[in-house]
Amino acid sequence: MLLSRALAARLDACPLVDADPDAKLLACIGEVGGERALVLGRGGLDVMCALIGAGAREATGLCRNDRPKPASADVVVVPNLATADLAPGVVGHAKRALATAGRIVLRCPADPSGRLARSVNRVLRLHGFAGVRQYRIGMQTLVTAQLTLAPAPDDGGSHATRT
Repeated sequence: MLLSRALAARLDACPLVDADPDAKLLACIGEVGGERALVLGRGGLDVMCALIGAGAREATGLCRNDRPKPASADVVVVPNLATADLAPGVVGHAKRALATAGRIVLRCPADPSGRLARSVNRVLRLHGFAGVRQYRIGMQTLVTAQLTLAPAPDDGGSHATRT
């Protein structure tokens, strides 16, 4: 599911100052009916509950250092990516967890210089994500992308050897 004008309309419909700080994040995630969601990092419990409430088939939360199972999610949500240094590890875990054509949504603090969002964009592209979009909303930046690479086939650990 690539992000579109409908997403922009949903984001615009949410007020900038909201009683629910996760409203913009959830609007950016979009439709999750029947999907498997993975929430990486701190601040994910409310997001997980909201995803289940929105119809997600399952929602799993992991600490950012926990390694997810391969192809275990259709959407990965990172509710609090505080620094650019964390991006490679988090995006690497997201790529591992995502099924083919899965999507990722990251929430970062707003950075007036724009360096954090640019760094996250670069890491996403290096990991095979496309359609990278960013939305600056109040004191946060939401970054979305879609995984476009097919996962490598699992050969069961066998490798060709030269004789």
